[in-house]
Amino acid sequence: MAVKTDDTERVDELVPLPDVPPTPGPMPMPPEHVRPSRERRYLPPRVKAFLVRLFTNRTFLIVASLVLLSVLFSFSVVRCISSAKHAYSAAKAENRQLASEAIANFSYAKGEHKYHTSGRVAINVDSVRETAKLEVLNVSTVVYFSVEENGKPRYLEANGSGVFTVDLSAGEYICDDTDHYVLVRVPEPELGSNIALEKVDSLTGMVKGATSEEGVIQGLSDNESASRAIENTFKHNPSYNEMAKDAAKILIPALLRGLNSDIPDLTVEVQFMS
Repeated sequence: MAVKTDDTERVDELVPLPDVPPTPGPMPMPPEHVRPSRERRYLPPRVKAFLVRLFTNRTFLIVASLVLLSVLFSFSVVRCISSAKHAYSAAKAENRQLASEAIANFSYAKGEHKYHTSGRVAINVDSVRETAKLEVLNVSTVVYFSVEENGKPRYLEANGSGVFTVDLSAGEYICDDTDHYVLVRVPEPELGSNIALEKVDSLTGMVKGATSEEGVIQGLSDNESASRAIENTFKHNPSYNEMAKDAAKILIPALLRGLNSDIPDLTVEVQFMS
């Protein structure tokens, strides 16, 4: 290549550069002054100072922790109560169905064995009328109540059971021998007078300094109070009465079919008189 100057003309020859193989390894970093800069963002000093004071305040941390724990505890309690109710309802319905089927099968087998006859067309209801009290449902519960003694309340826990019965002797029986149909109208189930106490415990202990005779009197009084509390629970809870009705609607037809086993298509309808 020729380069022109003012006085002379100089010719420089182009010398080819040797081929240099690429050096293995990572790419070299560009110099610091050509790297893209990252803009750092900072909180305003007042906000930063407020947050520092807030999160270093022991009272705030304690209150915040208590509020968080309260919210978590409330949520856990609600979930536990909901799960317990659902499990109790499911178990109650399942046990109720199993108990009803078992009672019906037992009553049918018992009636079939005792009253079986053959070669008869008329529907037999006389043996059913002779059953004064048909036990339809056994129930049990746990109650917590208090009694006053020397001006102070004393708390007790009692376990007890009872029996719902139906008076079949007071019922009406309308039979249709042609269509093999029986309409049974009976009184509603009633709770028996005998409440069976299984356990009565005092949650606050016996009266201090009481003699053995006073302890016996106190125990008898606790039993009477427990019987009344359990009886009130059974009578004032409508679910027990409904369960007794459902059981009676299964037991009475099973009893009649057992007495009339030679009429396989016997239809029995149960109604309750108010």
